[in-house]
Amino acid sequence: MVGNESIAQKKQYLNLYATLNQTINILSEIATSLNQDDNRKFFSLQTNLEIEQIVNHLNNFAQDKYSVCKHILQLINALPNETEKNILLLKYINGFTWEEISEHLNYSLRQIYNLHNHALEHLKLN
Repeated sequence: MVGNESIAQKKQYLNLYATLNQTINILSEIATSLNQDDNRKFFSLQTNLEIEQIVNHLNNFAQDKYSVCKHILQLINALPNETEKNILLLKYINGFTWEEISEHLNYSLRQIYNLHNHALEHLKLN
């Protein structure tokens, strides 16, 4: 994404973090499980090679998703305003509710909404 993205597009991109993070965790669990399967010693060499290929594909796919998560964090951390940065981190990375963010940062809910909108306006998806 490059250029003049809308607020909705920025929210959508930031919301990817939680989904991708969950996907990465699931893929890692599957890959670990396949690597630790005690029954693999009874599999043929061909089957074990196919399992290794699957594990490699899972790891590569997870790495691609991790790159997007890392990019999202970099974009947020590039914001110059610490409060705006914290709001985006709490909302999109840590999964806080608006009320939790308000309490955590000691701002009114209305202030949090306004600061969130400012943060999205300042966020550059490049």
